[in-house]
Amino acid sequence: MIPPIPSVRHYVTRFVHSVEPNTPTGEAYCLMREHSIRHLPVMEQGTLVGIVTQRDLNLLQTLRDVDGCELPVEDLMETDVFTVGPEAGIDDVALEMADRKLGSVVVLQDGEIYGLFTTTDALRALSAFARNGG
Repeated sequence: MIPPIPSVRHYVTRFVHSVEPNTPTGEAYCLMREHSIRHLPVMEQGTLVGIVTQRDLNLLQTLRDVDGCELPVEDLMETDVFTVGPEAGIDDVALEMADRKLGSVVVLQDGEIYGLFTTTDALRALSAFARNGG
C-alpha cells in the first residue's frame, strides 16, 4: 500500500530570513552567505512583495557598469512569487516548481510566511517517501 502524499508542512524550512525592497543587493548577498541560503523573500510592511535568489545576485555581478552591491533588491527581485499554504501536497507543489523551473516556494499561512519549500526540501521529501514504501 502506498502511503498518502504528505503536505509541504512536514518538509518546509521554517526559519526564513527576509529583506526589504530597499535592501542593497550586497547586503542580501552577505545574508545568504552567512546563513547558507539561496532564497530571500522580500517583505514590505509585513507583506510579501517578491523574492530574490542567489542566482539573481550572481547574474547581477556579471553586468558591466552596474554597481552590484548598492542596487536595491527591488530592482531585480521576482514579483510573481509562487505561494502555497502549509497543507499543499508535495506532489502538486513539486510539479509546479518543475514546470516553472523554480528553486523555492513561499509557504504562507494567514498572510504570513510560514516557511520556504525548496528543491532541497523536495528531495528530502522524495527520499523519505521512497524509504516508506512510496
